[in-house]
Amino acid sequence: MEQVVSQCEEAGHEMVQVSPTFDYEEYLHAVCVAWAFGVHMGMDMFASIMGRKVSEETVEPVMLSFYEYSRRLTAVDMFMAEFALNQFRRNFGEFFQQYDLLLTPTLNKLPEPHGKYSKMRKDLGYEEYMRLCEETKVHTTAANVTGQPAITLPLGQSRSGLPIGIQFMARFGEEDTLIRLSSSLEKEMPWHHRIPPIHASR
Repeated sequence: MEQVVSQCEEAGHEMVQVSPTFDYEEYLHAVCVAWAFGVHMGMDMFASIMGRKVSEETVEPVMLSFYEYSRRLTAVDMFMAEFALNQFRRNFGEFFQQYDLLLTPTLNKLPEPHGKYSKMRKDLGYEEYMRLCEETKVHTTAANVTGQPAITLPLGQSRSGLPIGIQFMARFGEEDTLIRLSSSLEKEMPWHHRIPPIHASR
């Protein structure tokens, strides 16, 4: 992050350490509710098409937990979740009235061992699974929730050779800003020559 900030400053951009304000726990609950409704709708649809029931024999443990949770939710729950997400979007809207771009890590941590986020895990319920995922990718989910243009670039690299992504989020309709900035950063901080130890070309 520090290298990217320095590169942006050298290019003439004014960098300020600031972030949109929001209640993370409220946001996480709202995302969980919204996702559960989508899971319920999708599973019921495919169960009907395939003529199979949603059960522990047909879906992963984590997804079954989501499905069972979604069946307990009401229309009021969905309304309140959407209200919270709309407030989240408004907070980001206010943020971008003052700033052109938001710079964040793509992920909050380096890649975890295979299976960490597996939906086959029986030790994770729907809430624990969502918390596990969002603690890692909250910045990319934020862009999905607000619908604002965003781009992630592999500008960093771990000691083991894995790419480290940096995300830029822009104002609505300003994809051109992201493209220009990305083009500039790719020239100044190229990554095409970096190949991780495990790669399809090897």
